[in-house]
Amino acid sequence: MNPKADRDCPKCGTTFGSVIDYGVCPNCNTKFYASPTHIALAGRLGACSGDKLLIAIAAFHSVPVLLTLDQPICDSTRKLIPESTAREFRLIPVVVDDLVRIAVPDPLDERLFDTLTSLLGDFPSFAVARDYDIRRRINESYGCIPSDTMDFTPGRPVA
Repeated sequence: MNPKADRDCPKCGTTFGSVIDYGVCPNCNTKFYASPTHIALAGRLGACSGDKLLIAIAAFHSVPVLLTLDQPICDSTRKLIPESTAREFRLIPVVVDDLVRIAVPDPLDERLFDTLTSLLGDFPSFAVARDYDIRRRINESYGCIPSDTMDFTPGRPVA
């Protein structure tokens, strides 16, 4: 069982105890996901979201922050990472200052590190980027089916 930990709402700053890292703020009803680093920084950051939180997570890990995820994708590394792994861990390999870095919302995940080390055969270098931007780049790189082309008729088999 997870120990109860303080969570800070990214919108109103309310601190409350919770055993889960996602949910709804009891004060303002904002939905939240607290990454492992956000949890580790709880109480030190105060109310923050967006760029401030991204910068704090990157500084905590001493890795670059990618406020715009417009760096080129490293195709040779991407081919080593299955799409299912990229989507599960929300990651995409990009080139930052001539170095391949794995862009993730938060690099503090032991399974992520172990999985990448196994797939790449080396220790990964990370960068921090917004979850939304990473998902967009995953879709661009691995491909996706636009939802407007899918038929969601109940009872109809999915092709």
